[in-house]
Amino acid sequence: MTDGGNRRIQKFSQNGTYLASWSTGFTPSGVAINNQDEVYVATLENNSLQEFSASGAQLTSWGTTGSLPGQFHQPFG
Repeated sequence: MTDGGNRRIQKFSQNGTYLASWSTGFTPSGVAINNQDEVYVATLENNSLQEFSASGAQLTSWGTTGSLPGQFHQPFG
């Protein structure tokens, strides 16, 4: 789940047990998980998407501020 005020992602099991958390460095505004449990996070302040491993290691980020393809303005969801 996103924890915007603390600029982090928190990970829980299906029954609600806390598993882990990690900092995104920016306010997360959306999160998605692929079938390899990699986590994609939309961030507001730097108008980008970040990709993290299942353990929370940042793998990559992309996007810049703007309205052209590949650019974002406060992405969320």
